Amino acid sequence: MAKGTRAVMPRPYEVEIEEYDIPEPGPGQALIENEASAISAGTELAVYTGIHQWLNDPTRTWPRFPFVPGYSGVGRVVAVGEGVNKVAVGDRVIYEARHETHGLANMAGIITPIGPDVSAKVAAFAVLARFPLTALVQSGPLIGQTVAVFGQGLIGQIALRLFSAAGAYPLIGIDPVARRR
Repeated sequence: MAKGTRAVMPRPYEVEIEEYDIPEPGPGQALIENEASAISAGTELAVYTGIHQWLNDPTRTWPRFPFVPGYSGVGRVVAVGEGVNKVAVGDRVIYEARHETHGLANMAGIITPIGPDVSAKVAAFAVLARFPLTALVQSGPLIGQTVAVFGQGLIGQIALRLFSAAGAYPLIGIDPVARRR
């Protein structure tokens, strides 16, 4: 079986690179060779430091150590399982990628083809944008409306840009962390 490498957090404040068996795609899955993945500075940092709110919640199964981080990336489809017709071998896609050389994407999840000229560094952030995009879609018409975004980390900054593109004005970014203001 072919081998890949991935980042793993075995416990708080530790990251290791480990080798793993690259899986074969099952029905409804595509195997992606990753080009880039984005780091979610909020979620992944909270897991890394051991302070994520769900780590000690017995009703949650995620996240748990050892933890393979990542959930937003871009890559090329290298194999597809039975019943896959949304993407084909050779397609570049954005999907819920981990920080690993190869990952499986479920067709029921987020997987979207992108063009060959789209920057992998930019496309890797697309899945993270789903959170503020959901807020935008649920907000209704925004032209000329005041919008305040609480938190100016990565997701908050993406939110401000999306609301700006939708015509909201003025935009107010609020964050208790001085360097984010």
